Amino acid sequence: MSCKAWIPPAILLTALVLMVGCRHKDFDNVIYAIPRDASGSLYVMEHAGMTHAAERAGMKIYWNGPRGSDDTEQEIELVERAIGQRNAGIVLTPTAAFALDTAIQRALTEKIPVVILGAPIPFPPDPNLTFVLTDLDMSARLTAEHLCNMGETVGEVAVTGIDPVTPGSTTLVSSFEKHLAQCAPALRIVSKVGGAGTIGQAEMTTAKILREHPKLVALFALNSTGTIGGATALRSMHRGGVHLVSTDYTQEQLNLLRRGIVDGLIVSNMRAMGERAVENIAALRRGQPAPAVSVFEPVLITQKNMDSEPIKTLLKMDWRALP
Repeated sequence: MSCKAWIPPAILLTALVLMVGCRHKDFDNVIYAIPRDASGSLYVMEHAGMTHAAERAGMKIYWNGPRGSDDTEQEIELVERAIGQRNAGIVLTPTAAFALDTAIQRALTEKIPVVILGAPIPFPPDPNLTFVLTDLDMSARLTAEHLCNMGETVGEVAVTGIDPVTPGSTTLVSSFEKHLAQCAPALRIVSKVGGAGTIGQAEMTTAKILREHPKLVALFALNSTGTIGGATALRSMHRGGVHLVSTDYTQEQLNLLRRGIVDGLIVSNMRAMGERAVENIAALRRGQPAPAVSVFEPVLITQKNMDSEPIKTLLKMDWRALP
């Protein structure tokens, strides 16, 4: 025979409230970081900066995001989870300009600080919303001037990896066209193509461009897929004299740069940007103001400077907390 103890409803309700409160307490010192690609080299550098800044602020980082760069649904789910847990703040690099608007607004309505990191998205101002951005115009200018400084002032140029949905993509291309026209008016952009899903597709796209434009002297790739696929096409078609520059960064691209297959990488200062994102959230949590917009300059990496101490520091991916 079993006995069941009777517990007054009021006590049960109190216990439930305490349990929920304790659960929220577990997360109120944890910043939820949602990169576009949780394992990508650029975002590992962001993780490093965030972890070190969180250590200084007495906070923690929870790092989770898509294993790729176009999983908007997963980003939405992760933002909703952070809202439900009442995390200290959210650092988000959106995969699309408008798709996460509802989730972001929900977080702001709940007074959870949100930092948009990377490229800007159109969103109404809010005291708990800040932007930590890479200078896209400078990225474009560094690319154009690098081509001009290599002596390419006449010929044809192609741009690959354009994605109108990805924040900053079309802005970067427009700025590149502007700066290229200023430093080399005789360099003409003859092809602008979208991003390929795989390296193989990027290789075929680049090969088609090379066949159609025998006077091509430069390729500007906006992502790693286009860069690696483009490098493969250049080698397989034995097309020397075509300079390849990218505004993305992976270890494989760095190896291609060392071998002279890639001519330059424009890399965002993700470590410093990650640190600033944490500093913004920490300030807002203390009731202090944070800058609405912070802009960080990217860096041009070439064979000449890739082994310098400033570049090694920029690319350092040690995300472990400080001892």
